[in-house]
Amino acid sequence: MSTDRTSVPRTPRLLAPFEGFRGLAALSVCLYHLHHVPGLSTLTARLPGFFGSGWVFVDVFFVLSGWVIAHVYADRIAQGSATLRAFFAARVARLWPLHMVVLLVWFAMAPVLFGAAGAGAYAGCLPQLATLSFTWGPLACAAPVPPAWSISAEMVAYLAFPLLVAAGLLRSTRGALVLIAVGVGGYLAMQALWGGFHVYDGRAPLRALSGFFIGAGLWRCLRDAPLADRTATRVQWIAAAGLIGGIALNLPPLFLLGASVLLIVGVAAGHGPLAWLLSPRPLLTLGRLSFGLYLWHWFAIMALARLGDAATLPLALIAVLVVCVIADLSYRAVEMPARHALRRGLSGSGAPKRAMVECPCRSSTTETALSVRAMSRWCVCARRPDPSN
Repeated sequence: MSTDRTSVPRTPRLLAPFEGFRGLAALSVCLYHLHHVPGLSTLTARLPGFFGSGWVFVDVFFVLSGWVIAHVYADRIAQGSATLRAFFAARVARLWPLHMVVLLVWFAMAPVLFGAAGAGAYAGCLPQLATLSFTWGPLACAAPVPPAWSISAEMVAYLAFPLLVAAGLLRSTRGALVLIAVGVGGYLAMQALWGGFHVYDGRAPLRALSGFFIGAGLWRCLRDAPLADRTATRVQWIAAAGLIGGIALNLPPLFLLGASVLLIVGVAAGHGPLAWLLSPRPLLTLGRLSFGLYLWHWFAIMALARLGDAATLPLALIAVLVVCVIADLSYRAVEMPARHALRRGLSGSGAPKRAMVECPCRSSTTETALSVRAMSRWCVCARRPDPSN
């Protein structure tokens, strides 16, 4: 076997622009929730396009998740090189440990912050909270850490994913277009039925599935027909103009989501100015910490809200920095160790195997090498086996 590094199969990780966009989306959701802080009401009122619709960046998570899960697992599950047991073990190991730690911290603090009655208000939801089923239709109940609704809803998308593979919807562009149409139809149905898709109760799985289907379908379409460099750059600029203009003009959330999806399509090629702008080390770090940032920031929002009018913007920014530190610590002390332990235990196969997929950054042949090496400074390959992390 050749030992040339350029030919050693490696597990591809997210292109850095995806990682950076995920980090930016997580930070945006954190800042959006500042509208709950009375002392910042003057600031939030000045930017209604963001503080009124910033929740739409949660849907960016769903689209990115669909894209990445399809990229990592669609072929492997179809070919039998990844078992369903290993797939679900990886997904549970990704979401459950930190979710449970955050819940334990909340329940430990609740008697002090809210009294015994406040802590007991969620006792009836403990089975659903422990099984991540607290947004599943008739099982739905309120979570003490509200942002956690999205991981419960996303579990439904993970359960549906093997069915998409079995149905052959990710084998061809035609099947992918069906998926995209279903996803778009889901968003339009929510808009028609409920006046919007800002739902996070028992209807939330429909929202997660819609974004996930769009992401998975786009992965297949652009795998079959990738955008040319010049086209990708144009798409990036159009998407950026749509996002900035949509926020500035307070356009409907559906427009902002469309612009965000278009940006994902544009940077997926790995080229262009916005792909570069989404790839500095701070954003890549935010992407790595995005899950912890997303869950832990609610404690900062609660603390700031309790300050009332005494909360200021500098104090809020300090709180965000503190949350970033906590997210980094929990990533190192909770997420990674627990993830590896659970994956080994649940998959029943010891250490997880690496997928035999060549990292395009290390390719020495074909046009892939020519296109990806030009942006190798922001193309990164995983040291761990699951690039969907």
